[in-house]
Amino acid sequence: MSVFSYLAATSSSGAGGPFEAYGGLITQYVKSSTTYRVHTFRSTGTLEVASGSVDANVLLIAGGGGGYPEYYGGGAGGGAGGMRYVTGVTLTAQNYTITVGGGGDGGGDDFDEFYGGMGADKGGDTVAFGYDMDGGGCPTTGGSARNGGSGAGGMGYNNGGDNTKYAGTATGAYGNDGGIGGNYGGWSGDGGGGGGAGSAGGAYTGNNGGSAGGDGAYGIGWTSYSHDANAVYYAGGGGGCSQSYGGPAHTASGATSGGYNNSGYQVKTINGATPGTGSGGGGSNYSSLRPYGGGDGGSGIVVIRYAVEV
Repeated sequence: MSVFSYLAATSSSGAGGPFEAYGGLITQYVKSSTTYRVHTFRSTGTLEVASGSVDANVLLIAGGGGGYPEYYGGGAGGGAGGMRYVTGVTLTAQNYTITVGGGGDGGGDDFDEFYGGMGADKGGDTVAFGYDMDGGGCPTTGGSARNGGSGAGGMGYNNGGDNTKYAGTATGAYGNDGGIGGNYGGWSGDGGGGGGAGSAGGAYTGNNGGSAGGDGAYGIGWTSYSHDANAVYYAGGGGGCSQSYGGPAHTASGATSGGYNNSGYQVKTINGATPGTGSGGGGSNYSSLRPYGGGDGGSGIVVIRYAVEV
């Protein structure tokens, strides 16, 4: 834990005396001669403003949806959680509840679960300062896909036609739709990629190689990952996969999510999303000999930043 976790954040510029606040992981950095202090919440908690007021910028990201396998085709990726950057949030002396959405579980990780119709889970909502960000959508059995902050990808099938109607859609203005899954004959099919904050998920490609998840979006590096304001990417969509081939993970820009499939019953790694990014989990293939589920979605995050005088 950072040493700043035990310090109050103080600014003499706010009304009502010096601004003092506690809660989350507290860090600070200097950029262009300005010192910024940051409160990072990777789980639900409370921001306690003890005195004063200040205008802050806030990054809110909901949990990403889990990925899912498909037996007769390629599994689909989960959608990223909704991502929003808000400026000019006035903080005054009171307690603020910060609810951080968890990542959705990847579905189908055992035989009974897969055939029992238990799909992946949608990501949890992130709620703070009156803003409610919707968790990422998830694929389910039967080829359907749930909507969310970003929509889940559609499942890939080998039974003819495409699955256009099965791609999930974004429920608001802070994410993108999932990519459709599809069929291109025989025993081949690609699952669609989950939508990301930066772009829609990739649709099936027809080359039996799986589909990329949607791009993550640039989030200024205010978190405990980066104390010096370097760029961080969040909310990438989970990658889809094909039935027959593994290949590289389909990684959203800067977000570690994506899916391998099982090739010849050789289980390959299914990538879950990194916690605290709100990215979707990767899709997978399913083998009756070696069941293996989709990747878990990444939990969300809330990051609060304001200038301080030191």
